Amino acid sequence: MFWDYEDLTYFHSMAQKESGLGQVFYMNLTSDRRKPPPNYSFTTTNMMDVPTYVRCLASDAHLSFKTLEAKNNGSVIPVVKQTGCENPKGCVCNRRFEYLYGEFDIKNLQTDKHGRLDVAGLNKDSHRISIECSDECGCSHKCPRRHLQRGQPKPFVVNYEGPKKGNCLRAAADFKKGEFLGEYTGHLKLPMTDDDQSYEASVDQMVDGLVICAKKCGNAIRFMSHSCSANAIFVLTWSRVKETDPLIPRIAVFALEDIKMGQEVTISYWTSTDKQSVENSVRCWCQTSKCMGWIPIAVDAS
Repeated sequence: MFWDYEDLTYFHSMAQKESGLGQVFYMNLTSDRRKPPPNYSFTTTNMMDVPTYVRCLASDAHLSFKTLEAKNNGSVIPVVKQTGCENPKGCVCNRRFEYLYGEFDIKNLQTDKHGRLDVAGLNKDSHRISIECSDECGCSHKCPRRHLQRGQPKPFVVNYEGPKKGNCLRAAADFKKGEFLGEYTGHLKLPMTDDDQSYEASVDQMVDGLVICAKKCGNAIRFMSHSCSANAIFVLTWSRVKETDPLIPRIAVFALEDIKMGQEVTISYWTSTDKQSVENSVRCWCQTSKCMGWIPIAVDAS
C-alpha cells in the first residue's frame, strides 16, 4: 500500500503543479498498513454539464461591469472604500458587489494589502461573498484581490487518522488568519433530493439552485473534517480574469485563525440549527469545547 500512497501523491501533485498550486501528500502512519488510499477523481477545477454551464451564463453575476452599470442607469452608489486592490482608484469590485448583492443581507468581504481576507466575526451562518478583480479593475495578476486566480502554492497532507476519523486534511506549512487555503472543487450541479448532501456546498447566492458536490470528484480540500469550532471557512467567490470570460461560481477556503504546520484544517459543515432539520445523525469526534456531540447526516438513498 505504501506505493499506492506514493503514486497518488505524485500524480495529484503533478496536476496541482500544472495549475500553479501546492503539492498534496497522502499518508497513513497508523498500524493499519493495509488501508488503501482514498479513491476519488481528482480535479483542480469544477466540472459541470452543458445545461449547468448555460445556467451560469444566464445569471446576473455573468454580466460585465459596464452592462451592470448600464442596467442601473450609471447610478452612483455608496461603496466600501477599502479594496485591497493594487489599483484602488480603478477597482470596481465593491461597486460590482453593490449592483449584484447590495439589496441582500450578504457581507462584502475585503482583502488587505497582504492578500488576507477580513474574517473577523464570521461564522458558518454568515452570508458572505468575495469579489475578485478582473481586467476591468486595471490591476495585474499579482493583485492581492485575486486569490483564486493566483492560486495557493503551499502544500497539504491528506492523512489517514484511523477507523473512527478516516482521512483528514493537515497543513504542511504555516498559514495566517485570513490567508487563502485553497478551492473547494467538485461537480457543479443541481442538487437531487435523494443525493448524499454531506459533500455539497451551496452557491445559490450567485447562481440560483446550484451546489458544488465533492463526493466523487474534487481535490484535497474535500478532506477537511467537520469541527464545531472550525479554523477555516467557505467563501463564495466571484472570480474571472477577463470580463469576457464565463462567470462560474467558485468556493474559496480561508483560515479563520492562524494554522500551524501539522495542524488539522477543519470546517463547520453543520450547526445546531441544521441538527434540528435532519433526522439522522452521527457522533462528532471534534472534541472541542463547543462540540455538539452529534451532527446531522443525510442518508444516500442509492
